[in-house]
Amino acid sequence: MPTLKAIHICNSHQPTLQPKIAKEYVFANADRPPKKKYDRTTMAIRNAGESADMKVITLNKLRTKLKVKCLAIPHYA
Repeated sequence: MPTLKAIHICNSHQPTLQPKIAKEYVFANADRPPKKKYDRTTMAIRNAGESADMKVITLNKLRTKLKVKCLAIPHYA
């Protein structure tokens, strides 16, 4: 009767996964499109949206400051 330690050692030496065949190594990415080296156009589009939002926020802040100045009642001494 093998001991528990011997069974553990035997199980650790057995392969856990099926070995890959050479065809899988060569054509590993054949089903996916190749990755683009430069992704600048999408980065520009993403950043353009953020900068436009910032512009709108700053313009709204400036506009409210101008409205407050126009509506303020001057104090005469």
